Amino acid sequence: MPNERLRAALLERGLTLDELADSIDVDRKTVERWVTTGRTPYRRHRYAVAARLGLDETYLWPDAFTPDQVAGASESEILTVYPHRWSVPSDLWRRIFETAEREIGVLVYSGLFLSEDAGTHQVFRD
Repeated sequence: MPNERLRAALLERGLTLDELADSIDVDRKTVERWVTTGRTPYRRHRYAVAARLGLDETYLWPDAFTPDQVAGASESEILTVYPHRWSVPSDLWRRIFETAEREIGVLVYSGLFLSEDAGTHQVFRD
């Protein structure tokens, strides 16, 4: 099955198979197989292609990783998910606001709960 993501990325960047092959030091036929047959390259070549195209390796070859590798990568990026604004601890809101360096923007309608927290008032004053 062809790798349409890789094909599209090459077209968007105006790169030919020869140019990509030369830039990562592989044979043109190898790059052609990656595109036309969907063959998965070795890891070092996946990194090189992804870097050359400015895309994530997992986008170009989503099947190149085991489910454990995919789960590990996703867990390393997302620390905590709060399903509702009210489930976020109030001290976390305060810490977020305290680390602001230039400005804090609050959407009034969705930020009304902040008016009930005296600690947040102090952070805004400071």
